[in-house]
Amino acid sequence: CGGSEIAKGLILTLNLPPTSISHLERLSLPLLLALSAVGGVRADSVRFATATEWSRWSLDRSAVVLTPSGITPLSVRRSINASANASEFGGSVKAGSNPAQAATLVDGDFETGWAPAATVSEDQAWVEIDLGRAVTAHRVVLHFDGGTLPFELFDLLLSTGEPQTDNINAPIPGTLVYRTGTRFKENRQSRVTLEFDDPADPPIRYLRIQALIWHPESRLVEVEVEAMGDNLALNLLDRGGGIDIVVDVGRSEDVTTLGNAIGLADGDLFTQWRHGTAARSAANVWAQITLDLGAAFWVDWVRIIGGVVARPFSRSFEGVVVERGLNRRRWSLRFYEVLTSDGSMAPDGSLIWTRHFAGEAGQVDRDRGMADHPFASLPARFIRIGWLFWNTQEAISAQGTTEELQIYGVGVAREVAIRSPLIDLQEARNLIAVRWEAETPPGTRLEVRSRSGNEIRETLTYHDKDGKEVTARRWGRLIPSFRGPIDTSIVAGGDWSPWSDLYHRSGDLFQSPSPRRYLELDTRLVTDDPAASITLKSLEIEFGEPLAERVVGEVAPAQAQPGEATEFTLYLLPSGGVSGFDRITVESSAAPSFVAVRVGDLDIDTPPVSASDRGFTVSLGRAVKSEELVELRLSAAMYVQSTRFDLFIEDSDRGVRQSVDPGDATDLAESGSLSVRLPVSADLLHGVTATPAVITPNGDGVNDVLLIDADLINVLELRPFVASVHDLSGREVWRSESEHVAGPLVLRWAGDDTSGRRVPPGIYLLRIEIAGDGRRQAVTEIVRVAY
Repeated sequence: CGGSEIAKGLILTLNLPPTSISHLERLSLPLLLALSAVGGVRADSVRFATATEWSRWSLDRSAVVLTPSGITPLSVRRSINASANASEFGGSVKAGSNPAQAATLVDGDFETGWAPAATVSEDQAWVEIDLGRAVTAHRVVLHFDGGTLPFELFDLLLSTGEPQTDNINAPIPGTLVYRTGTRFKENRQSRVTLEFDDPADPPIRYLRIQALIWHPESRLVEVEVEAMGDNLALNLLDRGGGIDIVVDVGRSEDVTTLGNAIGLADGDLFTQWRHGTAARSAANVWAQITLDLGAAFWVDWVRIIGGVVARPFSRSFEGVVVERGLNRRRWSLRFYEVLTSDGSMAPDGSLIWTRHFAGEAGQVDRDRGMADHPFASLPARFIRIGWLFWNTQEAISAQGTTEELQIYGVGVAREVAIRSPLIDLQEARNLIAVRWEAETPPGTRLEVRSRSGNEIRETLTYHDKDGKEVTARRWGRLIPSFRGPIDTSIVAGGDWSPWSDLYHRSGDLFQSPSPRRYLELDTRLVTDDPAASITLKSLEIEFGEPLAERVVGEVAPAQAQPGEATEFTLYLLPSGGVSGFDRITVESSAAPSFVAVRVGDLDIDTPPVSASDRGFTVSLGRAVKSEELVELRLSAAMYVQSTRFDLFIEDSDRGVRQSVDPGDATDLAESGSLSVRLPVSADLLHGVTATPAVITPNGDGVNDVLLIDADLINVLELRPFVASVHDLSGREVWRSESEHVAGPLVLRWAGDDTSGRRVPPGIYLLRIEIAGDGRRQAVTEIVRVAY
């Protein structure tokens, strides 16, 4: 334990490595440790700061990296050396001679290298690099030892990973076809580069350097494959993403199994996807492939690679075949479209999509069997390829045969979510504050929320053999060989609070209900700049002994008219073990103001009150005891349905506070709640008035200005608000545009037009309009102008 003197006592911090929760257990603090304190002050904390501790959180593994410094978003790169990280994708290096040296060709060290033994024959003087996945390459660079002679004559062979096939087009295990190759003659260069300028050049996975004439001191020291960038489609499932294929969208919803679909994003150009059944329908049939990248990355390029046309059988030597000429690919998408979505939802719950292409592939794309779609960089979590599977007009089926999808971008994900395990404090504790250490450069922000509860429950999650989640009933109906695992999870129970508002700074007081036994944190690393990256170094929750074992509150009256100042009474009752509190804080979006307070049978005259933007804190002058009812009167105007009062009890000596739960505090109120209702109404505008009835904008200071008052009701976010004045012909003469949220609104019109000139006397129509979260509302009033 580490300790530091604060106020009248000691805060003890437990830097305990959390117990793994994963999906099967919760994080538990062994409070068997006896903690002593000075002056009665006691506070403990749970702190996460190491890679081991962070790894126990639920992470967007597609978008984060755990480093010794903390958690940071994964940076997606453009123009990479694909050989440098080949091992991450299962790649390897083999050689016919001196195989122990072969791995040094991709280690980034130009002091190490490979060469065939001087005594081997030509057929053993080769080295082969498997990049582990197919990459879109710009060039291959071979580096020879500059202090010696390079290979004088050698072949550089390239392969997509294509196996040799027999006469029924079945792959022959252990074979590999190199269809493209370049011979370098009379070479004297220590740096040899092969450029790919032809758009028909296919992706590559294997490189083979075949030495034909070399000198005893010749040495190849490094092989670089300069590729397009990090392909975001690779390893989708491992990184928390997914892939779905649906044929006959909106009708029969013929869904492809994951085992078939995943071949589109595995880096293997010969595990192609195709729909095995040709469509016949009286109406057009649409199909779609949707990739979930796991997080919204900044994406600017999509490549679609078609399937390989069948090839004739030929023999190979030791599994290697060299066949000149590109392998031809079939392009089977006719009319198709490419769309992206950052995950934003439309009002009907569907994803909002941005279309980047819609039409037929050009002749060049059809000839090479690949199509590239670059576009302006934008955040995208979902990539969708939709196509016309069955065209009734032409009676043509486009089965969508595709080998691979490649997705490219640059920078870090726009938002990375990490969530703590359920943290078990062993007993109900007073949750005090949340603290963190983080690097947040301009253009980034750290968002932290919390929730808490006293109940947990166990749930079962069923999967099929492909790892896709299914219902328990569906799992039971599968044949045994198609059933996947059943996972047991510990999840929040029915009494948990919703996620809190954001914590604005480290050290903010805990916002979720307290005291509670369990808590959970949801943290997001957000950036508006793909080049800016947050590093979260540590996160800590401070907790201590409750001020009261239980404290509940309720409000009366429980309903009010919108926009009208109303006096409310908050009833608060502590019970059980109460260590004493002498202050009460009230916070609400309605910005309440203090009226009076009563503790037990005693009215407290002129207590000290400190106001804030969201409410006030009142000092009671003495400690409140168990079962002693507090009546707190206040005034507020309500503009949002179910406006909530947040109550906190505080100990002024110790600087500790505790939240108040809604509940039955007294028979004097019937709500059992700390929220106030508004009458059921769809109105967004309430109490609209325009005064005076006639304005005379002549500058004499009397009735020169029209005052427009309105109450905005249930407008939860900033929304467009327009006020305009029209003459009786309908011509607009004045307009004001702004954005507002729920609350009182006052506008002024001085009788001028859009040019600032006074309008002629007469009758005009004032129209005010607000666009709410789900609807629009407009109100029209008659305005008279006279001189």
